[in-house]
Amino acid sequence: MATGSKRENIILQLKSELETISSIKTVQRVRPSLDELSTFSSAQLPLIAMESGLPLPVQKKSARVPGNVDIFISKLGIKIVCYALENVNPDSLISNLADDIWKKVYADPTHNSLSLETEILPEIQAAIWPPYIAFYFKINLIYDHTSGGI
Repeated sequence: MATGSKRENIILQLKSELETISSIKTVQRVRPSLDELSTFSSAQLPLIAMESGLPLPVQKKSARVPGNVDIFISKLGIKIVCYALENVNPDSLISNLADDIWKKVYADPTHNSLSLETEILPEIQAAIWPPYIAFYFKINLIYDHTSGGI
């Protein structure tokens, strides 16, 4: 893990924000396999798993003064997968959890001034395999960083 990288700080900030959603019991940075999912107790679900990619530079602002560093505007994609237990009304639970996540992610689109912009791209189809449900969002975070790190 790159201590102090802006990418890492953004991921940690988003994780801490998601951990404050009262309807979510567990937030982790590793996506569980289906076998691992069955080891979680009902008290640990709903669970959010975060999968973070590497930033994609979308713009470069060259330093015009010798000794200054270039600035990059990059897009960081983070996949948020939500797992829950529901046998009675899975569609209703999906709606409620998705709404909670949506509101939290957009509550501060700068994520404590670490990003410039936030975009949520929901996956249309949810997965339902009793007793589990799952759905995901891709969150794109636009942020600036120097040529000295990501």
